[in-house]
Amino acid sequence: MLLGRSLLQVKPIQPIFTVMTWNTLSDQLSGFFPLVADEYLAWNHRSQRILHELDSIGADLYCLSEIDHYDDFIVPWMNEKGFAGIYQKKRGWHRDGICLLYNKKFSVSSQEAWYFPNSNQFALVVKLNFASIEFIVVATHLKSMHECEEERAIQMEYLLQKLDLCAGNLPLIMCGDFNTEPGSKTYNILSEHRLSFKSVYNKEGIEPIFTTFKFRDEFERKTVDYIWIKGFDVACVLSMPSEETIGEKGLPSQIYPSDHLSLACQLNLQINPSL
Repeated sequence: MLLGRSLLQVKPIQPIFTVMTWNTLSDQLSGFFPLVADEYLAWNHRSQRILHELDSIGADLYCLSEIDHYDDFIVPWMNEKGFAGIYQKKRGWHRDGICLLYNKKFSVSSQEAWYFPNSNQFALVVKLNFASIEFIVVATHLKSMHECEEERAIQMEYLLQKLDLCAGNLPLIMCGDFNTEPGSKTYNILSEHRLSFKSVYNKEGIEPIFTTFKFRDEFERKTVDYIWIKGFDVACVLSMPSEETIGEKGLPSQIYPSDHLSLACQLNLQINPSL
């Protein structure tokens, strides 16, 4: 795997499938990294590194955001691997969107895009079946920019309200780039909601030090990407690299094609969700 990462066991259980979430960095937005050589930001370089990461994780479900090369890049890879996919673009001038790629051992019961009020952001909500298990996957990418926390909180409240009405007792996976840090209003709305989501990377109340590490006008090192679950147990999570491994110029780099790190975990259905 890129950056020398590996799967770390969390619980001695037999996983039934692997989930990956990743903001892959839109080609449209890849030019804003002054410390990174242009050749490493070029799509022909980054696309090959993206494929390497997807292949090395070997997930059954991929939730990818900032995808703007779906038909010409994702679809050929998906067909080669025997996967199917659902893709939804943002509204307006944006070229990118979110996709859920799934192994064909899964089947889709329903799919919807829930656009947030007065926004081009949305959540892709898909009900899947696998081995007689029905569950819901929510892939989203909330509003960016530090000063937009209140808008992100409204988006999260809207999403949870709709999910609460339709989910019933089904197991849930919610993942993506939330653009909000641990302890923020948006984070707390989700972590304290009655649906009882748990962040798979949260260890004794502490999230990873960062999931994005980049330089634009200044260095940004923070955690904004998450995988949240309800009704599942976590067997393994993908390890996080150190700052030293990433290097002093941050991400993206010659090795790693995005300014966000991928997250992945292996899950099994919780035997007794009430415990």
